Amino acid sequence: MNAGWLDWAGAVLIVGIAVLWLVLRIRRNRMRSRAPGNKSGTCAAGCADCPYAQGCKPP
Repeated sequence: MNAGWLDWAGAVLIVGIAVLWLVLRIRRNRMRSRAPGNKSGTCAAGCADCPYAQGCKPP
């Protein structure tokens, strides 16, 4: 019996799982970055030296 198709099926399964894991990880990181209270950027350190102090809220 030729088992070449099993090798291909296994490879496709492994690559599919890896792609799914990567997509879910990217999605989770995007959700975290969009979550309120999770500021990273100009005003993340505080409002004292922030050039946008009017709209800046301390973390």
